[in-house]
Amino acid sequence: MKIGQLQTIKDFNLSSPTVKQKIKERYSNKIPYQETVISPVSIFNSPLLTTVDKQCNI
Repeated sequence: MKIGQLQTIKDFNLSSPTVKQKIKERYSNKIPYQETVISPVSIFNSPLLTTVDKQCNI
């Protein structure tokens, strides 16, 4: 079963200063733009997922 759409790093908007900082920490100057990844939002938006309970009783 596949939940979410696979993408490559180059498909994302990497222009935010926070994102630039994280990428530099993680990859230095060797960013693997062709690396296959999946974003949390892609998983969250999957039509295969069902909300079980919208209320949290914590």
